[in-house]
Amino acid sequence: MNTVPQRTRVIQLYRQILKVAKNWKAKEEPNTISERQQIIAEAREAFREHKKETDPLVIGKLIYKAEQRIVQAEHYGIPYARPEYLPPDTAYSVRTKTQNFQKMSRKRKTERDGPIRRDQ
Repeated sequence: MNTVPQRTRVIQLYRQILKVAKNWKAKEEPNTISERQQIIAEAREAFREHKKETDPLVIGKLIYKAEQRIVQAEHYGIPYARPEYLPPDTAYSVRTKTQNFQKMSRKRKTERDGPIRRDQ
């Protein structure tokens, strides 16, 4: 990968983030200014943190994450990153616990009774 197009894309992303911040309207009007400042501060911090990165793969991943954040911010109307985990008491976590329990109980039955023989 050539680094010149990546450099150009990074600069374009930074400008795009600043435009998003400039045109940002919070869901609750009094929070608009603070959310704009939060967007700019977070972008500034992230770009400065990774400014010495030279690996094209890492830079590509960072570009992808930044693009995702822009889309999420515009779609959901929230200036912060959406959590990518599930809360502990969701239906999904209950279902997986049940499935694990069922697997364990089947395993115990076969261990207790011995292997199942087909010739009986």
